[in-house]
Amino acid sequence: MLIVDAHPLMRQGLRAVIEQDEEMVVAAEAASGRSAVVAFRTTQPNVVLLDIELRDDDILTTVDALRRSDAHVVILLMATFPGDRRIAAAMSVGATACFLKTSTDDEIRAQIRTSLARGFVGSRDSRR
Repeated sequence: MLIVDAHPLMRQGLRAVIEQDEEMVVAAEAASGRSAVVAFRTTQPNVVLLDIELRDDDILTTVDALRRSDAHVVILLMATFPGDRRIAAAMSVGATACFLKTSTDDEIRAQIRTSLARGFVGSRDSRR
């Protein structure tokens, strides 16, 4: 998995949540949309956890670039508010699903598992 959030503490917290599950592995972290695309192309994870509030990059551009890099990647948006208009816009260009930053550890891991089950992972290692 690739975790994308501008805040190091948020990335570290998500890594800890994800790595509580022995079947999930964080392959990389990024602090911006541009660095996320580079990290994605280097590590080729099956899942990207992407903060919808990227400060230096447009969320739509980032989702589109990730989707063009791999049509099968699961892109899970992280949002603060459920009614954020950027959620629907990002979903329209290829994001898979969204969870709120108020979600529990179990809810986050369940959303990852559910999204992977719905999507095609192909022959790649589904834990990344």
